[in-house]
Amino acid sequence: MLLSEGFRLPDGRCDNTLYPMEAAYENAARVKNYARISAIFQEATQILRQNVYYTRSLTSADEPVYQLIVLIYVIILVVWTASVMQRAMQKKVRFAALVTGILLLGWITVRLINYQLSIASDLSRYLWFSYYLFQLTLPVVLVWLAWAIDKPEVTKVSSFRSAQRKFLTMRSFPLEPMPRWLRVFAATNGVLIILVMSNDLHNLVFRLDLNNPNWSSSYGYGVAFYFVMVGCALPLGLATVIMMIKAVQNPRKKSFVFPLALIVLLAVYLASYITRIPIAWRSDVAMVVGLFALLLFETAIRTGLIPVNTKYTSMFSNSPLRMQITDTSGAIALSSAYALEHDKDAFMDVEVRRQYPLRYDENTLLYSNQITGGYVFWKEDITGLNHLHKEIEESVLKIRAANSILVEEEKIKRAVNEESARTQLMTQLETEISRHANRLSLLLEQLTYAADPQKETVRIALLLCYIKRRCNLFFREREANLLPQDELTAYIDELAGIAGYADISIIVTSELKTQLTTRRTTLFYDFFFNVVEWASCLNCSYILSHIGPENGSITMRFLLSEDASSFHMDNEFWVAIASEGGVYAVMDLDDAFGISLSFVERLPVVNGSEL
Repeated sequence: MLLSEGFRLPDGRCDNTLYPMEAAYENAARVKNYARISAIFQEATQILRQNVYYTRSLTSADEPVYQLIVLIYVIILVVWTASVMQRAMQKKVRFAALVTGILLLGWITVRLINYQLSIASDLSRYLWFSYYLFQLTLPVVLVWLAWAIDKPEVTKVSSFRSAQRKFLTMRSFPLEPMPRWLRVFAATNGVLIILVMSNDLHNLVFRLDLNNPNWSSSYGYGVAFYFVMVGCALPLGLATVIMMIKAVQNPRKKSFVFPLALIVLLAVYLASYITRIPIAWRSDVAMVVGLFALLLFETAIRTGLIPVNTKYTSMFSNSPLRMQITDTSGAIALSSAYALEHDKDAFMDVEVRRQYPLRYDENTLLYSNQITGGYVFWKEDITGLNHLHKEIEESVLKIRAANSILVEEEKIKRAVNEESARTQLMTQLETEISRHANRLSLLLEQLTYAADPQKETVRIALLLCYIKRRCNLFFREREANLLPQDELTAYIDELAGIAGYADISIIVTSELKTQLTTRRTTLFYDFFFNVVEWASCLNCSYILSHIGPENGSITMRFLLSEDASSFHMDNEFWVAIASEGGVYAVMDLDDAFGISLSFVERLPVVNGSEL
């Protein structure tokens, strides 16, 4: 029976799954180093927690180590608080950093005292309740800081040294009047603190069985506990949102992810602590939350959510800008040593403020501009401008006298030049169309005696249309160097439509996708007209025309149903084609005849150079 219950019998029989092999046993030895065994026994609790129960595998397992960690934490907290107060320019940021440091230091101190109590007592319970005094106050301080960071200072700080003196006398921390919504947050968290401290009366926050000596490890959470958690989390989230809205112009927007990541990690940690996940439950919540608060505050500073500008006041005071910054009531927040004291009564007068810049004296102007939370004023010395203005007035009088003479002279020259240019332009136009105008007169005279009046009428219509469009192109050549490709297509379609009345079917296709020079457009149009006019004199019934890019050139091709060997153009047109580098060709295609005109495709020339 003893063997079945797991005992080892005197004869050595036992369950081998419960006892090691007999060779593994050793005889007991007499203790010789009593100091060593005493030191080991002092660490027995730590070894038992870490290596047997695994309850403190990731945290300090004994009080000396915990006290050393707390000491390091306190040093970090004090150094960081002093650093922020040294770096920050705004009183409110220094005040918030000081209060944050005091709260975190008080929290860890109360927790350290509570850890020294060996048994659960009323004192240890109320020390535990007092944790929430710091935990609920800290988010309200952060919300107040987020609301107040863009509010101007109430008093002027003339230099950084005077700011240090005021800090040492505690006069540099005037509390900003809190808005109503912030007072509601403060009052609500105050009620929650009272609710926590009076938990023994109602058990709404923590469900404690005070009759159980082990109540500190067997408690639960009441309904009010979750309101306490909301009172901690809601102000913290609101503070972050307010600071991000106020820093929306910050160029380092991507760096906002670090404060947000810390808030998410803090929420995960607190949720793990409440649900008693071992890695969070066995940690020091005061120290962990404090480190999160320090990191959140510091990352907010680094990302620009909280301004710190250490030397900005001193720099502004010693700058030669002659500038002042005030709040909306006219109180001076920052001022240069060279600034001009403005009249506060005049500033408060809205009508006067609208008239800025104001002339302070003959050589000084006072400017103002509205900024966030107040106004900026600066002085401009216009002595040099006044001197220059006098010189300009004298010069203007002389120039006006000279201008009156030049204006009259210019009017005369303009009239002469306009008349000369008009005469020259009309002479050129007459030269361009005189030959075609003579032909038109001849055709009109022969219309009465024509064998086929309809065809002659069509030829007259073609020539009239050509003369009209040719005049347009003549003026366009002098206005612009480039023409849209669809303008040439429209002119060609117009001639093709008129030719249809002479029973000539012309089909025109175009693949032009770029602009042509005005000169080439004119030559293509002349070429098309000459081919259509020549075809109207024959019995050519069908003409296919195509224009587009081809092997690095812009080519216009005709496919005719009649022999094209008789087609020719005058020498003037040949010279114009040659000057543009054009190539003209007539081809016999067995069952049809082709005529083509090509120009090498190149960049258009503007002001003597290629684009």
